[in-house]
Amino acid sequence: MRVHLARIGWTFFLAFFWGCGFYESDGLNTLNPELFSAKGTIRFIPLEGGFYGIVADSGEKYNPINLPEEFRRDKLRVWFLAKYRKDLVSVRMWGQIIELVEIRKIGSE
Repeated sequence: MRVHLARIGWTFFLAFFWGCGFYESDGLNTLNPELFSAKGTIRFIPLEGGFYGIVADSGEKYNPINLPEEFRRDKLRVWFLAKYRKDLVSVRMWGQIIELVEIRKIGSE
C-alpha cells in the first residue's frame, strides 16, 4: 500500500515539475503568456548607423533592446526567450522590439 501511494505521489510530483519547468518547442509558454522562445540568427543591420537584430528561423525580425555584447556577432546562431515590448518605439523601423529574458548560443563555432 505504501509503495503504491509513493508511486502516485512521485507521478504527480514529476508531472507538476515537468509541466512547469519547460518551454514548449513551438515558442509558447503556458506559465507566462507574455514570453515566447525561438531560434534564429544574429544579423548586423546597416541602417541608422548599424545595429544587431535577430532573424528567427520563421523569418520574423526582432529588434532586441538588451542584446549582450558577446552576442553582437553577425551570423551567430541563438536560442532566445523574450517578451514583446509594445510600449516602446524605435527610429530603426526594423523588426519587432523585444526584451531578452534569456539567450544562448547554439550549434558549433
